[in-house]
Amino acid sequence: MSRVVVAGGSGSLGRALVADLAGRGADVVVLTRRPDPAWAVRQEEWDGRSVGPWAALFDLPDDGARPVSVVNLAGRLVDVRPTAANVASLRSSRVDATRALVAASRAARRPVARWVQMSTTAI
Repeated sequence: MSRVVVAGGSGSLGRALVADLAGRGADVVVLTRRPDPAWAVRQEEWDGRSVGPWAALFDLPDDGARPVSVVNLAGRLVDVRPTAANVASLRSSRVDATRALVAASRAARRPVARWVQMSTTAI
């Protein structure tokens, strides 16, 4: 069984993906700013900007049997007016989260098996 770390997985797309992955037998962990106790999936709190205790999710036993994959959906919702401040906030919410995930993955004993990156600053 592989582990899939889903950053920003608490939105509508993330919840559908998490349900599908869990149904396929993956060990799914959602990184979220606000864990939902009613949601029956493992959740780890993060600030979306810095490496924290959640980085341990990337370090599995070095037996080669359980790869770690990342799905990055993190970022502020895009339903805001396109002012300079909002665009900067949208961008930093995605860039900062990605930098934290990259730093955590680089510190792991084994490289990440797969990385899916999905974000936008406009719709």
